[in-house]
Amino acid sequence: MKLKISKKNIALGILCLTFSFLFILAILEQSLSVEFFKLVMEGMLILLWVIIPIVITVASLLVLVFSKESLTSLLYFIVTLLLISNMFLLFVLTVQEIGLGILVIGFTVWGSTLFFIITLLVKLLSAYFVQKNFKELLAHISKIKIFKSFFLSVSVIFLLFQIFIVGSAISAYKAVKVLDTTENKEYSILYFYRPLSLEIRLDNGLRWSYGRVRFVEKGE
Repeated sequence: MKLKISKKNIALGILCLTFSFLFILAILEQSLSVEFFKLVMEGMLILLWVIIPIVITVASLLVLVFSKESLTSLLYFIVTLLLISNMFLLFVLTVQEIGLGILVIGFTVWGSTLFFIITLLVKLLSAYFVQKNFKELLAHISKIKIFKSFFLSVSVIFLLFQIFIVGSAISAYKAVKVLDTTENKEYSILYFYRPLSLEIRLDNGLRWSYGRVRFVEKGE
């Protein structure tokens, strides 16, 4: 059973997806709505914390049946997805209080991570006690490009995060248009684009809530 994954094709696909989304935002007035942004954000979260854990779980089962020659590519694929979902979850844990929703998400992400580790251990134990090719299997596993996997994961998280920031900037710009503030008259949409999600505060004291997608009073 062979599996070939091109790193260039993965990176190119991610870039095309990102620029296509930004292009749609630029040409469609309806896509600039807050409702559309919320829909996109929910879709991103479903991808990161529902679809990816499911894919990881299925791929982990394939670890048990893949030959050692094609196992390296499969493990690279799984490790990359694990880094993507876990890094974004850890980022959220640093900026948001832990609640029931976060616990459920943690269960799916960390559960799929644990399942992968268990299946990999089973594969190694089988190679050691049954198939007698333990050293060969370890040699193939050691070929996984961990640094490239980490770099690709960071790139994906950065692009997804920038999609979130761009959508948030558009929503903040549209929201401020109905307010009687200095920002409404003097600043363009670029003023509301904060690549590192820095605080957006208006001259009347309102601040932009990235999570609620609206301006809120101080203390909210």
